[in-house]
Amino acid sequence: MSRLEVQEVQEVQAAQAVQEVQAVQAVQAVQEVQAVQEVQEVQEVLGFLSLLLSFRIKQQSIESAVVLQEKNYGTFFLWHTAS
Repeated sequence: MSRLEVQEVQEVQAAQAVQEVQAVQAVQAVQEVQAVQEVQEVQEVLGFLSLLLSFRIKQQSIESAVVLQEKNYGTFFLWHTAS
């Protein structure tokens, strides 16, 4: 193999190595973007669930207050009618 042929082979191998590195970097970049998107989606879902939980807690507080008010009114009514 002549020196020129060896140089051509080396250049082809170098070009292939560069392409392989670029392909790996492209795949990694896509994976990183997908990972970020998945994290954002999870954060959105968690935010939504947190909001639902907050509303549910408020609803339960209101329901408890209504029940307590009804019990107090019932007790007052019984006390008032008994006296």
